[in-house]
Amino acid sequence: MEKLNVIKFLLAEIESEKKLFEIYEEDLKQAKEKGSKKFESVWEHTKYRGRMPSKSRIKDDCKKVRQLLLEISKETI
Repeated sequence: MEKLNVIKFLLAEIESEKKLFEIYEEDLKQAKEKGSKKFESVWEHTKYRGRMPSKSRIKDDCKKVRQLLLEISKETI
């Protein structure tokens, strides 16, 4: 049962990381629009101050979920 809780946690972390990507991309898009109007740097107009989203974190979490699911399937056989 503990492995299932870890899997649920990892899936929630993957979902939050994907949302973080969406927020970051939206802010970057808005900053590009503002920066291009005034011929300024994009980074002067970014409002995003959170942690940078990470594709490797999503990839690592997916690998761990897969590994745990395989372990669970072997236990039930």
